[in-house]
Amino acid sequence: MLCATRRDAAGGLTDVGRLGEMLGRVRGHIEWRRLDQLLWEVAAEDADSLIAEAMAADANQAAPDV
Repeated sequence: MLCATRRDAAGGLTDVGRLGEMLGRVRGHIEWRRLDQLLWEVAAEDADSLIAEAMAADANQAAPDV
């Protein structure tokens, strides 16, 4: 978003007032993270979910049919 804003500003296309209003609305709600950290967190969540599914499938296969 910042790169796009810079390009727009360089071309004179940015509505600075509107941008300022938007930044005022989101102040205190922006969380900065390094993208590589965020990707690892998502991957870890996906891995946890896959492991849980695999363990549930194993448990269902190991249970005797009654």
